[in-house]
Amino acid sequence: MGIEHVLHRLAIRYKSGAGIRAMADDLGVNYQVLVNKLNPNTHTHHVYVEDLDELVTMLDTDDVAKYFAAQRNMVCVKSPGFDDLSDNALLDLFIDLESRKAQWLERMKDALSDGKITRGELTEIRCDYSEFIAATAEVMARIELYLQASEARAARLPLGGPDRS
Repeated sequence: MGIEHVLHRLAIRYKSGAGIRAMADDLGVNYQVLVNKLNPNTHTHHVYVEDLDELVTMLDTDDVAKYFAAQRNMVCVKSPGFDDLSDNALLDLFIDLESRKAQWLERMKDALSDGKITRGELTEIRCDYSEFIAATAEVMARIELYLQASEARAARLPLGGPDRS
């Protein structure tokens, strides 16, 4: 599946299924031109870089970045912000990490149980592995944010530590 397929699928789902017509209206472009640009089977019109940037912004999606990462055998990891920087959020990430790891291992166990592996099974294992790696990277990013927050707090405290008066 190419980037055209990804964009077409996303455009069809735009605004809860309002689709390409609603997108054309919102962009202020001709409906048929947009249909031709987004149709993976039409090669008369093309999505340019500026179009892609505008579409990704409008669709508010990470799917395009994930597509390009997958093309390079990479994974996309969303960088967490300082909001919701709590012990519970970190615990939730660890639980999610272990859950994704278990999914990946279970998928490998099932695939290898008969002593051979199919291309489809390998694809599923690779997909679960990518999700596990992304979850691992998210945990590391969150821990790095904890360090930044800790250093910022320490910089604001007087040299003798917290004022306990």
